[in-house]
Amino acid sequence: MVALIFILFCAVLLPGMTVKIRSFFAGRKGRNFFQHVSDMILDFKKGSVYSSTSSYVTKIATSVDIASAIIAMLCVPVGAHESLISFQGDIIFMLYIMSLGKVLMIFAAMDSSSAFGGMGASREAFYNILCEPAFMILMATLCMVTGTWSFSQLFATFGGESVNLLVLSILVGYGIFKLALTETCRVPVDDPKTHLELTMIHEAQILEFSGPDMALIKISTWIKSAIWCILCINTLVPYDLPIYKEFLFLLSAMAIFALSVSFVETFKARSSLVRNPLYILSISAIALLALTVGFVILLSPTI
Repeated sequence: MVALIFILFCAVLLPGMTVKIRSFFAGRKGRNFFQHVSDMILDFKKGSVYSSTSSYVTKIATSVDIASAIIAMLCVPVGAHESLISFQGDIIFMLYIMSLGKVLMIFAAMDSSSAFGGMGASREAFYNILCEPAFMILMATLCMVTGTWSFSQLFATFGGESVNLLVLSILVGYGIFKLALTETCRVPVDDPKTHLELTMIHEAQILEFSGPDMALIKISTWIKSAIWCILCINTLVPYDLPIYKEFLFLLSAMAIFALSVSFVETFKARSSLVRNPLYILSISAIALLALTVGFVILLSPTI
């Protein structure tokens, strides 16, 4: 239950942190910290409009998407605090339950017969195909070192004072951070603020949604951002603090994660579409390097 509270806390605060830090870098005051919550409430008060060519797939896609995000959230622990859903192999379960929501959103984007929707769906599917091997290699490396395929046991036992483990933590954490930018539609792979059809990916998929459907999409995005943030924090810094200090540490780690995302979005331009596959494949290269370090740790445990 503690892990669930931490993730929900992160899901609500992380968007506001990111906007405020990005506004600070740009020299602007920026919008209110909880403006994203107000916008979500306003969307729930509106009505949904569907294309005349869309089917029931469009109407159920957002519900499946947020349901998959919530179930995935229940599989993620926070440090030594176990997740509500925990078993051997829950890493694979979490990955593919999140993919289920993406698949429905891809179907919904094509269901409306919109040229933009099909374009964004094609790009989203291609990038997910490239991201999946990188994530599995990173997780397989941690599982190989810790000897478990469960998230809760993995992060509870991972860590140590070995130089090799420190290098492994940095590599895996950096790989997960780059995956977070890709999976949450951030710069340099995507830009949630763009409306240029030649570069739209995620935004092109949700053009046909409005009202409560758009609100569910926003909530799902917040939860997914929180999941990736917690995974990155768990990999880099193990938890062994009292609960109140742990809460302060989590808040500081969230601020650092938001700072890193805002720094990239402010000082790095969005990559062209032809360069995005190379960027995502570089995560697989980092994962393979981490796998090599993992083999070194197994072969030389005393180093």
